Amino acid sequence: MDITKCSVALIDDDPIHLEIIGAKLRNVGVTNLQTFSEPKDVLTAFEESHFDLLFSDFYLGGNFTFADLFNNSLFISNTPTIIISSFYDQSVLDQILQIKPLQFLSKTCSEFEMTKAIAMAMQQQSHNIIRQSKEKHSAIFVRSGSKLKRVIISEIWHIKVSNNYLEIIYSNRSKVAIRSTLNDFLKKLPDNFIKANQSEAVNMYQIKEIDIKNSLVVLLNDTEIALSRNFRRLFIDKFQFK
Repeated sequence: MDITKCSVALIDDDPIHLEIIGAKLRNVGVTNLQTFSEPKDVLTAFEESHFDLLFSDFYLGGNFTFADLFNNSLFISNTPTIIISSFYDQSVLDQILQIKPLQFLSKTCSEFEMTKAIAMAMQQQSHNIIRQSKEKHSAIFVRSGSKLKRVIISEIWHIKVSNNYLEIIYSNRSKVAIRSTLNDFLKKLPDNFIKANQSEAVNMYQIKEIDIKNSLVVLLNDTEIALSRNFRRLFIDKFQFK
């Protein structure tokens, strides 16, 4: 990933810091930079545009923090993030660690420190992409009756409990029934498979949208799956780069 070709967002409620940090980013090679001082503007921008990298202050005015943005937007929580802040203690650090940013910088950081953080974040993101690519093309064998059937993991869209069986469902709605619990089978799969409720799991790469208001997960083949209250927080937490 070339930083000169990346679309970068910068969030800070302080206009002076916004200008200073923005200047540092441009000095280290960022050419496509959008800056925001209001959380509502950030939410709108992330719904309309794609960003490759996000820099954000943790405190964003009043009692509002980046954690609030993170928890209320899948677009933001799914964007590689570097937190850059001046005011923090152990309590704030614990909150920052929960959102798992790629890096954490002080606002007084030098341009070299910023360059180093960007390079490390980009390297980590590249590793994530490679790992996801390997996972996507791997396969497992499952027992179905007296046969062992090869299952391409990337082709699994939906898994659900059906009586005493577990149904593995593909994009064309064909299915394989196996003897297994949902939890045991998920242990064999990469972590992009997420439980939506007690008896169903989905492949996050095959999700078209998440209807938070109606608690539904909609897959690319338009299958609708209930998102239960008990699994909602854990489900949304998965939508971040690790």
